[in-house]
Amino acid sequence: MRFAFAVFLVAAFGAGCVSSNAPIRHPSLPVLHIESPTSGTATSSASVTIVGQTDVSDIVVDGLHESVTDGRFGSRVDLHAGMNTFTLIAGNGESTTTQTLRIERVVSP
Repeated sequence: MRFAFAVFLVAAFGAGCVSSNAPIRHPSLPVLHIESPTSGTATSSASVTIVGQTDVSDIVVDGLHESVTDGRFGSRVDLHAGMNTFTLIAGNGESTTTQTLRIERVVSP
């Protein structure tokens, strides 16, 4: 949604706007960027590691606190057959940023 808004601004107002791949965010909202896997990924693996960046000291991945080191996190999660949905939350005491990640586990018969 944030990226779509930036694209709309560039399209609507032309060359006078600066385009960037960086997420648009409110200054008081925590940064939460999932690097891998991308949402919608399909895999045959029984687990994946969700990797990303944040500017808070810990995040919550599906209700479990995960530590952050030098702004980076990695959380190994198990996958059941079919679509798996994970909620990631970064909070700074003032506000939170939430992202949802969907990963499909494909199981061969």
